[in-house]
Amino acid sequence: AAAAAAAAAAAATASPLSTTAPPPPPLHDSLHVGYISNLAAKLDRPTSYEGAVTEHLRMSGVYWSLAALSLLRPEEDADALLGVTVTSRPTSTAAATISRSNDTCSSNDNTTDDNDDNKNDNDNGRLDVEESHRKPIVDWVFDCFDPSQGGFGGNVGHDAHLLYTLSALQILAMADRLDDPRLDREAVVKFVASLQQRDGSFA
Repeated sequence: AAAAAAAAAAAATASPLSTTAPPPPPLHDSLHVGYISNLAAKLDRPTSYEGAVTEHLRMSGVYWSLAALSLLRPEEDADALLGVTVTSRPTSTAAATISRSNDTCSSNDNTTDDNDDNKNDNDNGRLDVEESHRKPIVDWVFDCFDPSQGGFGGNVGHDAHLLYTLSALQILAMADRLDDPRLDREAVVKFVASLQQRDGSFA
């Protein structure tokens, strides 16, 4: 009993453990921006294995890229980098110049290095994008529409699929293009409704 009491007293007088959480690691947002904006050029190469095996996933990949970039950059910069409503160069990082008031850095124009990343840690930069030859993403989205089924495929020439129809509509919504006359709302609604099962799920 005496030993237990002594142990309790020692515990009561011991210094409390620190409850201060360590600071979070820094967010190197420019590295993320460089990766996202350079990804399309990597996947579009004729020799890209990753591009070949993910061809059918491209619509959702574009949505994920646009959503991520929109969290890191203003809307107009994300549009310019990815070419959502404007044309963009095949290598967006080569087209982008990320500048700050006291530190201006240009991205690498090397399109053959798969490990090429924009290593400038820029938090409040301005993006100036050169002219390009790739059509706007919005136009590509409509190229993926399957009028025979009323939905969107994962890429041009692919069959309509519920998942990629969702991704296509999400891209159009983020680009403020849901009122585009090319969008056949009635056909899309019928396509989605046709996939509903008796238990309420969609397949």
